[in-house]
Amino acid sequence: MNRHETGRDDCAHDHSIQNQPVMHDEGFPFPTAKVAALRVMTAESLRGVVFLEGGLVPWMTSGCDSGRPHGDVDFSVHLADMPVVREWLAREGLYDRALDSLDLACNAPRADFGVHASIEGVPVSFCPFYFDGGALVQRNAALACFEGFDALFEARIPGISEGDFVEVRELPGMGAVGISTLESCRAAKAASGRPKDERDIAEIDRMGYDSARLARMEAAFSGMSVECVAFSDPSAEAAGGGGTEAGGADEASHWVAGVLAAARELPREEGALLFRSCASACITGRGLLGHFESARDVAGGDIDSFFELLGSAPGVSAEVVEPGRIWAMGYSSCTCPLVATGLTRDPSLCECSRQSVAFVLGRLFPEGRFDVRAGGTILAGGRSCDFLISRV
Repeated sequence: MNRHETGRDDCAHDHSIQNQPVMHDEGFPFPTAKVAALRVMTAESLRGVVFLEGGLVPWMTSGCDSGRPHGDVDFSVHLADMPVVREWLAREGLYDRALDSLDLACNAPRADFGVHASIEGVPVSFCPFYFDGGALVQRNAALACFEGFDALFEARIPGISEGDFVEVRELPGMGAVGISTLESCRAAKAASGRPKDERDIAEIDRMGYDSARLARMEAAFSGMSVECVAFSDPSAEAAGGGGTEAGGADEASHWVAGVLAAARELPREEGALLFRSCASACITGRGLLGHFESARDVAGGDIDSFFELLGSAPGVSAEVVEPGRIWAMGYSSCTCPLVATGLTRDPSLCECSRQSVAFVLGRLFPEGRFDVRAGGTILAGGRSCDFLISRV
């Protein structure tokens, strides 16, 4: 394989950014996450069956320490091999039925959207993938114990081959293990645009990559779509507000469309007031405010630590852009119940998401005033929902 050369063969040693101590509340230090990953990757029954994904890939490949916290460990698995994973988890005493997508209330067909586990104290996810009509289909599940809701997500990436996506590679001290290709990892991280991914991208660039493969992966990721195929809110169901009945969904969608159309006709300030009310009702009614309050308390009331803690959660990115003043936050999927239940995909609803961020920050840090600006959103055609937050 012809690799793009960067002219550096040693591990990076910028101690000003790479060797700072990391608190577990912000995620897990690289050595801790590495131990969890190695336990899975080097298990004899899982060699070449599971493929490491995400932020650990560059550093497990280079042997260097990332110097940053890792919120979890992610593996891709052929859909047909998921029983092998569950069997291994059970043998190791790591299987927890409550963390299995097969048993989620919103998963009536019992389709396989993966399984989660706690390994060496680190959250680990096993996400199934398969190929359909020349497209890679990757599944994942959000769980109420982590996110406050249950949801099933399916990403579809056209024009991608398995050999460009994952491979079995010999790594020092590990033998032959399954891992994402560097090019796939780099393309995914570049597409996310999250500040925390910049260090991982730099490490891949330092090691070098196959330019032709990277170009193929970037083209594939540019056509990626993500769909929430099922959703349930246990807190709402416990209060008697269960999911939308199929027979009434069509009628409800017309009502939602009418409300959103009317909202677009309102003057800007009045429209903002409407969505502000919707956002506060959604956050408090679904019990999400308590999750954010707990994160603030764990962070000791420090707003920078609060955002760093949020960034360690699955599906969430959060970065301190300027300490005490500017932060970036994003979600890898749209989890609005109106979207998840198929009632709407109207991008004007993203104003509710922007207002929800402002509402939460105003409640958690009442001494400050915050300006929240939406970047790209999934409903508007983006790959993630991104917000830039500044203290004013």
